[in-house]
Amino acid sequence: MWANFRGASKNISLCLTAIILVSCSGNVLTELSNEASDEALYEEALKDINDGNYVGAVQACIDMSAGATADRSVAYVCASAYSGRCGLDFLSLLTAIEAYAAAPVLNTMMFFSSVSHGATATNVSDCATSTGLLQGIGAAATRTADENLLMVFNNIMTLGVVGNFYADTDDNDVRDPAYDTCGDIDNATADIVTEAFWELKESAGSTGITELTGFATTINAACATLPGINDFCSATDPSAFTLDETKGAKGLFREDTGSFGLGDCGGLPAACVCP
Repeated sequence: MWANFRGASKNISLCLTAIILVSCSGNVLTELSNEASDEALYEEALKDINDGNYVGAVQACIDMSAGATADRSVAYVCASAYSGRCGLDFLSLLTAIEAYAAAPVLNTMMFFSSVSHGATATNVSDCATSTGLLQGIGAAATRTADENLLMVFNNIMTLGVVGNFYADTDDNDVRDPAYDTCGDIDNATADIVTEAFWELKESAGSTGITELTGFATTINAACATLPGINDFCSATDPSAFTLDETKGAKGLFREDTGSFGLGDCGGLPAACVCP
């Protein structure tokens, strides 16, 4: 799944570099409310993102009026802010992906965790908030390539911060011996994990970058092995997964095929569905 990233890294980097520049183009402010405070806060959020000050950018988004993020451009910028505060650094992540593609010594979920060292509960919440803002723009088929690209990388970070926060508390890139997905991941976090997998498989194929379709292929193939009641891939509403569907996502998160899951269950996803 990861080998194609080696050839794609430069192209993806160019796309990512352009994301915020695209957001700045045009007269976006005319689409906002006439409140000067919203205009100033939007400008502040853009400046803070370009400066790498994601704490400030998130605060600017919080301080906007309630309806501001209904504007597509504002929602995108605020999603970028929350992703940044979650820990997403596009170029650092791409560098890590390229190194991993050349020598994949970790399972995929532990690799995601390895780029999310020091994760906190706030990081988990921030990544989930970013996902929600992007979902508010529309489904993957109606989002732009840039919006879907941000969704893909944000949800790599989502799975990474969840894995790191719960399963690798000492940041040594080895699953903690006492960690157990079924017992340690509560229902609210299981929803976040399920949503991350679901959005990855929905968004990866809509980025316009063929090298990312491996995400969708891998996740769909895993879902095909799950009992029907646990097949979260077939869900149509990512805000309303059933408990059984989240158990299926946990099965993918914890499976142990030697290359994908965290490995706290010795088997394929279907055998690792939580009770």
